[in-house]
Amino acid sequence: MSFFVFLFGVLFVKKAIAYIRFSTLAQKSGDSLRRQNFLVDEWLKNNPEYYLEDLRYEDLGYSAFDGSHASKGALYDFMDAVNRGHITSGTTLLIESLDRLSREKINDATERLKNILKAGINVITLSDNIRYTYDSLDDPYILIRAILIAQRANEESEIKSRRMKAAWVNKREEARKTGKILTKTCPKWLRVSNDGQTFDIIEEHKITLNKIFKMRLKGLSISEVTKTLNKNKIKTLKNTPGGWCVSTVQNLLKNESLIGKYTPSYMTKAKGVKEIENYFPAVISNKLFYDVQEIRVLPFGHEIITNNPLNINIFRSLLKCSECGHSLIVNCVYKNFMGYYKCSMKRYHRCSTPPLRRDFIDDVFIRVLLESISCFGDDMHDENTVLNLQKKIEETKFKLKNILDALQVASEVEALALKMKEVNKELKIAESKLHSFLERNNYNERVCLSDVDLFSKENREYIRHYASKNIKRITVDLRNKKCEVELLSGLKIYNFPLDKKIDLNLFKHSFMYIQGGALVL
Repeated sequence: MSFFVFLFGVLFVKKAIAYIRFSTLAQKSGDSLRRQNFLVDEWLKNNPEYYLEDLRYEDLGYSAFDGSHASKGALYDFMDAVNRGHITSGTTLLIESLDRLSREKINDATERLKNILKAGINVITLSDNIRYTYDSLDDPYILIRAILIAQRANEESEIKSRRMKAAWVNKREEARKTGKILTKTCPKWLRVSNDGQTFDIIEEHKITLNKIFKMRLKGLSISEVTKTLNKNKIKTLKNTPGGWCVSTVQNLLKNESLIGKYTPSYMTKAKGVKEIENYFPAVISNKLFYDVQEIRVLPFGHEIITNNPLNINIFRSLLKCSECGHSLIVNCVYKNFMGYYKCSMKRYHRCSTPPLRRDFIDDVFIRVLLESISCFGDDMHDENTVLNLQKKIEETKFKLKNILDALQVASEVEALALKMKEVNKELKIAESKLHSFLERNNYNERVCLSDVDLFSKENREYIRHYASKNIKRITVDLRNKKCEVELLSGLKIYNFPLDKKIDLNLFKHSFMYIQGGALVL
């Protein structure tokens, strides 16, 4: 007898699946989740021929207005299961109303419903107990009704979206003018005041943050700063003694909230949200903050704490390996020995190029290459270089404008925001190059480097600055002992030898043969 009951259940009990959705996670603690679950339970009581699948599909905090529930949420998983045949034809999908399924534009919303019905899945809206089936596709009344519901849902969401955006615009403008806080969210070195209107500084964290910046300004690496904090059991911003990590320190050193600036994310910035100066109380002075930023952007990094001037790498960040493209570093430096240049990837066994003696290379670069630049200059290339950089900046700004225009009409801003970040980086690089080039022209004077003492710290610092103002890149072929030099003026020198002495006068004479901004030796 029990077998026949079982067989009856298999053949005649119908399967239902519940789909629950609300737009923001804040609604989880509200009435939306309870209400939708209650409607499902009530419908099942009134329809005992159905049983509810244990697996339910929930999009808690996904919007149906922008379609994110259908592109990456549970509705996407549901449709994928339907398309793969895991959810069979005849199954009933229970939803509160059609606007739970979609609040997108009418075409998208009705197309989503049609796709579900074409797969043989029935849809029941619990709020009005309307059943949509495959046959509904041929019923104009039902389709018109679905379209009207979709239109109403989309309009409601659009109005709500506009109101929320307008409210946030007003809040930001008020914050900019009056200093009133936007939300109670703030950096961990601050707390919300008792009246909830401003932020208060946590003095213990302020002292720690200033220590971090001052250590970095003195020349300690980020790793050394982190080790010092942990060694001294300094509390983190989460009040954990000695729990600092390199990435935390690195991120703090570039966080503009420390000087009071509210900086929106790239996605909100892409929607036109602007920075707010002096929104937070500053815990780091502007001078200290920007002095540390200069260390971050200088090509040769922070000043090295050492009594040995030979540790100052004159061509740091300028020398690149021709085989793998990574930087060359200095190795085996002693008191009276300059050591070697080797590829930075060699220690990771990712590059097999041999090292080259540094003393010979530095000598030929300084007494021939840099000496020639200072004597001859490169005025004939200056105008073109400036024009090219200015053109690059204008083109990049135009790209940014196009992205911002696209964001006004795009429903999905994530990809465009990432593109904006990438183009913004291009703009900063181009502006930095132009600034460096113009500064180089102001900085350049005729210098004589033939008799410079390379064992003097002051001289090595001077030459390092001079090289960074003139040279863009030197690509070194460590195997064949030659290199390709690219100057900031745009001039390129090919086959510059590194294995023999070069006569300075002959090298100067070769500048007569420059063609198309290139010199081949």
